Amino acid sequence: TEFTATGGTTSTYTGDGTNGTNGTGYKVHTFTSSANFVTTASKTFDYIVVAGGGSGGPRHSGGGGAGGYIAQTGVTIAGGTHAIVIGAGGAGIAASTATGGNTGSNSSFNSSVAVGGGGGGYSSTHAAGSGGSGGGSSSWNNLTSQGTGTSGQGYGGGAGEWDSSPDIRISGGGGGAS
Repeated sequence: TEFTATGGTTSTYTGDGTNGTNGTGYKVHTFTSSANFVTTASKTFDYIVVAGGGSGGPRHSGGGGAGGYIAQTGVTIAGGTHAIVIGAGGAGIAASTATGGNTGSNSSFNSSVAVGGGGGGYSSTHAAGSGGSGGGSSSWNNLTSQGTGTSGQGYGGGAGEWDSSPDIRISGGGGGAS
């Protein structure tokens, strides 16, 4: 019986020694929205799961953190229908809104859950969010409450800085995926 797998957008490539085994053909299924991955039998797969990133806040805000990143290799997946959930990025914040950025949504496949990135902090009133990668803190009042990342998925956000003489404000950047 021939093995088949369906779902997502498919592409193929031949390994070059850096990406895959030299001369081996590979088929890739890419999902950019939630859907099903369907296999006709058990087989070993490599896969990555990436969550939605967090948004930055309005003026004087830190950057949003990257969505969590999980890479698995050599995982045996049974034949059947497997749900894939793709998390959206955190919604943008209007400049007139006095709040921090929004956290991204989780993505999941085969019991692997990548955590959404934390939103960026705002002014001295809203700390940055934690998530797959943490959001950066605001430059206002030297706020250093940046978000933390999830171990194995991403890093913490950067701290904002404010120097009163001369008046220099630097907001912290969001953390990157690991």
